[in-house]
Amino acid sequence: MKIIFLFILALTALLIRAEAQQGISADSFSRLKALPPMGQARLVSNLMKNRLALSDTQYRQVSGIALQLAQQLRPIMDSDDSRWTKLSHARPLLQGTEQQLKTVLTADQYKKYLIFKQTVIDKARATRGS
Repeated sequence: MKIIFLFILALTALLIRAEAQQGISADSFSRLKALPPMGQARLVSNLMKNRLALSDTQYRQVSGIALQLAQQLRPIMDSDDSRWTKLSHARPLLQGTEQQLKTVLTADQYKKYLIFKQTVIDKARATRGS
């Protein structure tokens, strides 16, 4: 679950240039978690639009996918379950999201997305000391 949060957090931090330059802070994580699912989805969608040069149609589709994921993750994030239980609930949702993105993005965009995602996860891990 921590990787999921780190990925979403890192995407948000990279969207906000100042935070991206200073690293990912606990404060930015708190602000992200405080956003409603629509706000989280908007940040992720805008970042993907800029990074992957999405068409307007792709942007709308990615926005819908991101909103659906954020809405599904919210109860998991807010639960009192253990980190491992949260991860086991979130993993299938994330895998489904990956499959949906694969149908929306071109092969080149999807490849760039996977590279960018791994870069974000690596940076988040390094910043958070994981």
